[in-house]
Amino acid sequence: MAVENFTVNLGTSSPYDQISASIRGRTIPQNGQSFMAEIDGIVVNFEIESVNEKVRGSAESVYSITGRELSSEFLFRPVDFYMNANGTDANGDYSMPTASSIISTAVGSVVYNAPDFRPTQAAMGWKTESWGVGRRIRVREKNVQTLLQKLFGWSADFGKLKICYHVRGGTLFIWELQRATGQVFPVTPAMCPENLNVLSQRIRKFTEPTDTSGGIVTTPTSAISVKYLYKDEPYSGAFAWGDSVESYINGHLVRSEKAGTVETSAYGTAYGADVLIRKRTEATTTGETGTVVKVTETAYEYSHSQEGSTLGTNRMIPALARETTTSTTTENGESSADSETTVITHHPLGNGFYGQTATRLVNGEVTQTQHGISRGSPGGAASQYTERQLIGWEVTTTNPGVIPGYVIAKTIIPIEDASMANSYLDEYVRLHGSIERKITADVIGQPALNPVQGIIQFRGVDFYATETIVTRTPQGKRMSIAGVRWDYDPNFSD
Repeated sequence: MAVENFTVNLGTSSPYDQISASIRGRTIPQNGQSFMAEIDGIVVNFEIESVNEKVRGSAESVYSITGRELSSEFLFRPVDFYMNANGTDANGDYSMPTASSIISTAVGSVVYNAPDFRPTQAAMGWKTESWGVGRRIRVREKNVQTLLQKLFGWSADFGKLKICYHVRGGTLFIWELQRATGQVFPVTPAMCPENLNVLSQRIRKFTEPTDTSGGIVTTPTSAISVKYLYKDEPYSGAFAWGDSVESYINGHLVRSEKAGTVETSAYGTAYGADVLIRKRTEATTTGETGTVVKVTETAYEYSHSQEGSTLGTNRMIPALARETTTSTTTENGESSADSETTVITHHPLGNGFYGQTATRLVNGEVTQTQHGISRGSPGGAASQYTERQLIGWEVTTTNPGVIPGYVIAKTIIPIEDASMANSYLDEYVRLHGSIERKITADVIGQPALNPVQGIIQFRGVDFYATETIVTRTPQGKRMSIAGVRWDYDPNFSD
């Protein structure tokens, strides 16, 4: 098998090394096949994602392949696990685990060289629950790449404080740009006879200090805001309208009366959740023949089901297993019809399917049996009626200080620690009016640059490496590199 051309992108703008190649031969590359490549001492393990065969004859084809490193492990593997919250502060609140501990739990092999912050729960959208005497957090994401983007993607707005991540050799590298300690790659014009370019441009993080009518926009020197705090609490009490009355205890409907029909319900607990265990309906009608009372009573039994789709990490929740309904009718105090009982059982069949068997009995004799299949477990937990209650308020005072205007784009700093969050805010302010410089070059005759924590030097100035693309053909090797830096301008004024 002959390799006609081979291109590998080692850039950190993607979390994975990527490859494309043209191969001529008889052996057919297979999707999902793994192989190792070494580019000037940089070892990368690829997984083939696509194969395009161009037939050149009965005994030979040209195959165009593309692939990424460990895409199955990082791109498609779901994330679902629990972590304990950390202690309590003066207000009795629990703090989140650190970013490094979250990533280490999800991935395992990690080289971490960035500020180890505690993310805010609101920004992450994760749930917390009681666990023993403390609290635990459920970290649940579509895949590892989604987790990485949520934890670090927001930092792209903060220049050299950007937190980068890249997978190489089964190890996840996480680093802050300004902490780059990898390969230093000096660039000279002689190395780049065809292309060496440096683009400089001023960047703005805030609006101009005038509005559309030409008036001066002034940033308030201080502001006070009041936020009311609400909480949804289970309702206990009764509602009445017309001839209807509904009664609730702890959010559960326990009694309902309307037009001669009384429905009562009883609740219990199964697998940590409130469940309905019995419901009784008594309907009374009065006609020419006297008073007719029909009583229907259903008893519910529960097994358990795994919450979510990832085995081994999700908690057990109740699932309806059996419901037995008995109906009797009396007229003027005497039975006027046969006693009827219906028994419905739900049983798991595997792979998310459940079977149902419904049996009808009259006076203890089976008169009818039906079977069915459905996808998904039958519901178990009882719903609660809640009402929103005011539990307090919080007052926030802000002082924008010397911020020159209003933020152009939505900016998120999801960090619990206020001092670290403020350091990012200070960097955001410094970047306003700074000069962003991007270098691109086609390098000939040099070993490949490893952009993971790499630095490109040009005219004695350091650029943070962002991309390396290496192409090998029968005619030779070519490498394209790119980097970025920011130069603050303390004298800048809009």
